[in-house]
Amino acid sequence: MVNSWNDITLDQFIQLKSIEENDFHSILSFRMDQLFILTDTSIDDDLWADTDTDKLQEIFEQMDWLKVQPSLNFSHHVLSYHFKELNTITLGEFIDLESLFRVNYILNLPKICAILYRQNRLNEWNHTVIEPRTYNESIRADEFLDVKITQVYGIIQAYLTFKNKFLDVFVNMFEEQDKEEELPNEEPLTAEDIESKRQEKALAKWNWERIIYIFGQKHSLTFEQVTELKLIFVFNQLSMMKDLKLD
Repeated sequence: MVNSWNDITLDQFIQLKSIEENDFHSILSFRMDQLFILTDTSIDDDLWADTDTDKLQEIFEQMDWLKVQPSLNFSHHVLSYHFKELNTITLGEFIDLESLFRVNYILNLPKICAILYRQNRLNEWNHTVIEPRTYNESIRADEFLDVKITQVYGIIQAYLTFKNKFLDVFVNMFEEQDKEEELPNEEPLTAEDIESKRQEKALAKWNWERIIYIFGQKHSLTFEQVTELKLIFVFNQLSMMKDLKLD
């Protein structure tokens, strides 16, 4: 029996987060399904044949750690890969990460890991060279299914924090031109809800293809070359173009 998130793989974590109590006809069925995931067993397994109610209740009490999220710390070195510092991500990586986060960052965590964990090597000048995205990301994503969730779970919060800071720095690039009308008879939103909605609307309205095309035309770069530029560099340039009315 596992006793903490330290014993849970990313694959098991995804399975656990894919089930909800409301989907089951009873709390017992829900807890049993959690137990099957934790022990990699099923209802037909001999392990449960002679397990009485009292023993199950004892086991369920030992599973209370499931109610707490895993640590937000994460490993910068997992398998043979190194975490790519977020201030070095490219425009293309940012666009892909945003897509994965918007759909479901829990289910897509292996794919997120496949983007953010790379092989590194030193060149002849002892400078670190980061592996380009020429590898098969689906195969790499599968490799992360067997790592412990505590090794990688924290990258979710790390990315969200990075994105929030990024949006704050370049808020002038994402501002809505029209003020949003208040809808009557709605409960007031919390400050956190308002900020979340602002950021989601900001990124949702951003026409990446158009921006990449304009940036490429201004700098005589192909679509692929623009997406391979660092995110911060691109937005510094876009901000300058906007200030100088060059866009």
